[in-house]
Amino acid sequence: MALPSWLDGRTIAMLTTMVTIALTLGAMMQNAHSRLASDIAELRKDGREDLSDMRTEMAGLRNELKADIANLRNELKADIANLRNELKADTDGLGAGLGTRIDKLDARLRTVEVDVGAIREGLNSVKIDVAAIRERLSSVEIDVASIRGTVAGDAHLGSAETP
Repeated sequence: MALPSWLDGRTIAMLTTMVTIALTLGAMMQNAHSRLASDIAELRKDGREDLSDMRTEMAGLRNELKADIANLRNELKADIANLRNELKADTDGLGAGLGTRIDKLDARLRTVEVDVGAIREGLNSVKIDVAAIRERLSSVEIDVASIRGTVAGDAHLGSAETP
């Protein structure tokens, strides 16, 4: 069987070269797509681990905050009980030194007010730390959402085998 006149050696060589180039490009695209899919899977895994770590950190901070608040309550209760005892002793022993005792009591009450102010400042700084953690969590959620959007965008390219 004779080949058509247009199918000479040069044409066959060009067609072979074009098929080879097409196969090479296809393999390169498949490798790139596979690497992209593995990178996306790794990002998802890292995002989940980061989210889990942040939840653990927040739970730890919450427990520490509860313990600190409980300690502060106990300290305040003890200070109030001491002040009541002192006040009772002062009222029971009204006498010559009444003015100095009231001054001492006034000074003690002022130190308790300062302690309460410091406690409030500490609680405000904890609120700021919790707000920063919440902000970081929302950025992680945004990153996860953008990854999902990228993966959903890749789905229309015909990549049914990739996760």
